[in-house]
Amino acid sequence: MARIMIVDDSPLMRRALRKILVGNGHDVVCEAGDGAAAIREYHSHLPDLVTMDIVMPGITGMEAAKAIIGAAPHARIVMVSSLDSQQSVRDAVELGALSYLLKPFERAKVLATVEQALNAA
Repeated sequence: MARIMIVDDSPLMRRALRKILVGNGHDVVCEAGDGAAAIREYHSHLPDLVTMDIVMPGITGMEAAKAIIGAAPHARIVMVSSLDSQQSVRDAVELGALSYLLKPFERAKVLATVEQALNAA
């Protein structure tokens, strides 16, 4: 299965995603609570996929995703947010994110989105 990094400023959300992903056989190789840590951890662990919260203190998820994709164009990122905004979805896709998950999320939707992102060319 895939090596995944979870980025979210909420420990509760990180635990929930970890439980879903590990329960489906994925390996959560690291977690980050803000955008700056996400950039550092990405380059340290080179995960197959990143789940990236959009709204975080300091460097936002959008800024962190842009920095990661700028340095590693092959990076696979799924944006995660409670913001149900078409503009946020467009912005995420324009910067190179493969998909977008809305909080609160359901196990089946998380797994389907992750599989789709992992299978993207």
